[in-house]
Amino acid sequence: MLFLSTLLLCEGYGQPSTRKENLFITVYGPEDGLRQSMVSQVFQDHNGLIWMTTGDGLHCFDGSKFRLYRMPSNHINTHADNLMREIAYYDTSTLTISSSSSILNFNVNKGEFNIIYRKDGSFPELLKTRDNNKPLAWLPGQKLFRVEKGSVIPLNLAFSNNNEPPSGFSPISSVRHNQAELLISGEQGIISIRQDDKNKNNTLRAQWIPLKDCQDLAKDRMGRTFILTSGRIKQYLGNGKTADFHDTRIAESMHMFIDSRDNIWLSGKNNHRLFRLTGGVLSEIKFQMISGKHIDSISPNIKCIYEDNHGNLWFGTDGDGVMVYSPDQIYFDRASIGFTRCLTWYNNSVWAGTYNNGLWKLSSDLSRYERILPDRLLDNIYFLDFGTDKAGRLWIAARSGIVVLSPYGDIIFSYKYKCSSAGFLKINRDTISIVCDNRLLRFNSGKEISFINSTAFVQVSSFLIAGDSYWVGNPFGLYKAPKEPGVDKIVPVLSSNRLLYSQVYCLLLHDGNIWAGTGNGIELFSQSGEPLPKKAGIRELRDEVIYAMFADHQGRVWFTCNQGIGCISSRDDEVVFFTVRNNLQSLEFNYNAACQSPDGKIFFGGIKGVNGFEPSRFHQKKESPEVRMLELFAGDSSITRGIPPRYTKINLNRKAPHLSGKVYSTDVINAGDGLYSFFLEGYQQTWSKPSVFSEFSYRDLPPGEYRLMAKCADAWHNWSEPVLLLSVSLKPPYWKTRWFLVILVAVIITSTALIVKRINSLRFRRKIKELEQQHAIEKERLRISKDMHDEVGASLTRISILSELARRRNIEPGQSLKVIAQISEIAGNVVDEMSEIIWAMNPRNDRLDSFAAYIRQYASTYLETAEIQVAFDFPDDVPALPMSSEMRRNLFLTIKEALHNVVKHSGADSVRLKLRTDKNSVFISIKDTGAGFDTGSLKTSGNGLHNMRRRVEDCGGKYRLNSEPGMGTLIELTLTLS
Repeated sequence: MLFLSTLLLCEGYGQPSTRKENLFITVYGPEDGLRQSMVSQVFQDHNGLIWMTTGDGLHCFDGSKFRLYRMPSNHINTHADNLMREIAYYDTSTLTISSSSSILNFNVNKGEFNIIYRKDGSFPELLKTRDNNKPLAWLPGQKLFRVEKGSVIPLNLAFSNNNEPPSGFSPISSVRHNQAELLISGEQGIISIRQDDKNKNNTLRAQWIPLKDCQDLAKDRMGRTFILTSGRIKQYLGNGKTADFHDTRIAESMHMFIDSRDNIWLSGKNNHRLFRLTGGVLSEIKFQMISGKHIDSISPNIKCIYEDNHGNLWFGTDGDGVMVYSPDQIYFDRASIGFTRCLTWYNNSVWAGTYNNGLWKLSSDLSRYERILPDRLLDNIYFLDFGTDKAGRLWIAARSGIVVLSPYGDIIFSYKYKCSSAGFLKINRDTISIVCDNRLLRFNSGKEISFINSTAFVQVSSFLIAGDSYWVGNPFGLYKAPKEPGVDKIVPVLSSNRLLYSQVYCLLLHDGNIWAGTGNGIELFSQSGEPLPKKAGIRELRDEVIYAMFADHQGRVWFTCNQGIGCISSRDDEVVFFTVRNNLQSLEFNYNAACQSPDGKIFFGGIKGVNGFEPSRFHQKKESPEVRMLELFAGDSSITRGIPPRYTKINLNRKAPHLSGKVYSTDVINAGDGLYSFFLEGYQQTWSKPSVFSEFSYRDLPPGEYRLMAKCADAWHNWSEPVLLLSVSLKPPYWKTRWFLVILVAVIITSTALIVKRINSLRFRRKIKELEQQHAIEKERLRISKDMHDEVGASLTRISILSELARRRNIEPGQSLKVIAQISEIAGNVVDEMSEIIWAMNPRNDRLDSFAAYIRQYASTYLETAEIQVAFDFPDDVPALPMSSEMRRNLFLTIKEALHNVVKHSGADSVRLKLRTDKNSVFISIKDTGAGFDTGSLKTSGNGLHNMRRRVEDCGGKYRLNSEPGMGTLIELTLTLS
């Protein structure tokens, strides 16, 4: 309710009327995350966050969580810098704060403090007014300063007629009376400063206005300035003049605050009293807090009062944390009378029948209630329903029977009848019809009440007359029957007109349609019995048990369920729930325990009592809240200790392509009941499903450009406009960039060309190799043919000649035997030569291990015949390294020639053969114990040694010969087997 200031003026200055008033508040203390329970000042920034200065640092509140910012302790800062007092805006991202020893600037986005003035024990005062849009401060020594550019700039005051404030003047409060005049109040009076008359030296013209016991200054929404003195409120008229406005008759020293509804709040400086002046009526305020199942009264010592952008009042206290009073918050009236089974409006009061706790009569605001006839209507009575007749008498149905009360509250009729359920059928005023279980009892409601009859019927939970039809709801479903036969004759008709098979608790005729409250939500029917489609709000209730329903004058439907009390909007598209936070007796209500007063007030009964409320107090359509960023993490690392700016651009690292954070709603009072939805443009196709969780998280984002948008709704489902929170850039890895793809294509084309060229080259080389192999084969064939011709052929020719010679008869027998021996020797040599040729031709012997085995066999056989001892120094396992046939043949012939020279020329009695390998190299040495020779005579020697060197070097190897007379001979061969 808005009270105009003009109404206050009409009241004038006179005798106040004081009354008591209770206000429900929400309390935030240390158990809620507030570090210190002494709150000096509360302030809301342009982003909607609530900031509080406390006895231990600066606190930020987003509606669900407190964040603490403290000055770090070091050799300069002390705990006194965290004893924070006043707070003001410096600019959109900076707050100016005063502590007991310093003035600080706090960067909201970075979460960092900067000292701009410090002196131990100076207690600088930060004023509520500004100069050149910058904060003003009062420092020790009676000096006014402006906080600007990280420093304090002195403002000189020139008082007229040298009439200056008394020594030790300390500011209490300040207001801007108009554009030109600034007022600073102290206990002894007020300093009036003309801000439109400033010279180059920052000197301002000032006036001292003595005013005894000046306690505070405040300004209303119409721009009028009020001064609080001892027991009186004065209006400041300008130029040092005042006029009496209101006599509070409060002797204590008080603070004064005027809210946007022009209510004047007075809080005790040295006591725990709080008053509110509204329309000339002074009320003493007591705070009440809902604590679980109980309501606690609180009388705090209030240090400051602040009104936020939504009209909520914040009370900073000394020892009780911060308290919030929301004038628009719905709090239901409550009467805790026990398990309430039925309700009715009767004789301008609410009447409640309970289970085992009697019959009650309650005032419309539920503040007063009394037990009716406790000596006759005992605790063991289970009340079931109420009814009234044309004579104004109250009919009561209970499990033990029927009782009728006169308008004066006397029992004038009773009828004993045991039943477990009962309900009155409101059909006509001459007859009272009551359904008890499955019997219909009819009574004459004339001057003399009498019982008429009892007939079979159906059990009834709810009964409704709509048009020309009766509607009956019971545990077995919903039925419809025509009125024409009469209510006592509809039983046969009901079974063939069953519309629902779910249990029906209540029925309501609303907007010409039938609303049925069931165990599975609400069903809608036309009066002809046709099911009707349901809008979104009603569909949300499909899992709820609907116990009772009433429509208000705004077209909304109020109901009870197991979540508390709900309200369906007039368009049926939204549902709002009220819980124990709204002072409900509990979340559990009973069917048939509901009634409505003639002026529209609604009452519901539950397991612990009754709730009542005026529906017109609930305004669902309000100014939509706004959504803002509170925390932001890029790659799981916070981007700042403070509050991220309203719009941010960030770059994500592709190694940690994660984005997460948290937002808040500017409707901080109802933050826990709000809904949030997010949309990451470039990643999501649609908005996320609305949720109570204000966190967002996107993991493993692909490279791209994104924009994060968010929107929120308050507790009444008023949605904000989408807000762009930040832009995100995630660069792709270089192998996914366009330039890399261009280079990659070029590389692929070049590589393909090179590969094709390489393939052609390999084919060409393979062809050459094949030709070389063919050439080698031909060469090998020629070599074999040459060897067979030169060696085998020559030997066979000699055999042929010697054979012919032996045939001659004129040869002596002794000579013949000699020829035959030569033939035998030559034939053996031919066999050996053929064996060597066959061994050289076999490709299975193209390995070093096979070659070593053959050399061992050949040397042993050859030297054994010459009676020369041979020693082999070969590895136990000779590796199977590949050898070409040509290399194998040349190496064998070289060794063969060396052994032949040992047998023929050295006169040695022993030979040592050594073989070593190293990776793909082989080393062979042949050492004899013969006579040796002078290597200088090689030039005159035969071709044997020369051929040995040539064969080794043709294979790419090294040949070394070392010999001295009398020292034997050493031949070393080194070859690479690749």
